[in-house]
Amino acid sequence: MLFDTTFFIDLADELQSQDSPACQAFLRGVRHQPKHVSVVTMGEYAVGATAAETLRVFRGYQRLALGRDLAVFGGRLQAKIPFEMGENDLWIAAT
Repeated sequence: MLFDTTFFIDLADELQSQDSPACQAFLRGVRHQPKHVSVVTMGEYAVGATAAETLRVFRGYQRLALGRDLAVFGGRLQAKIPFEMGENDLWIAAT
């Protein structure tokens, strides 16, 4: 299961406000499944967080790095879709 930046931002907001625990409930429901995160998502999250907080938030998630095969797949993916994706969204989608 691959999680994107929006999920982690929503989770952080949820934890701060103690509002509707939808993200937390979802995580409890999938706690026995492997969880993955793109290094692009980690970088996007780090824009608004400290390094220590970023590392804490992503502890327990398998990091998926970009490599040659993902770069080629991402390029081919962009070539096939009828609209232009933002670069980070493209890399996450390719992951």
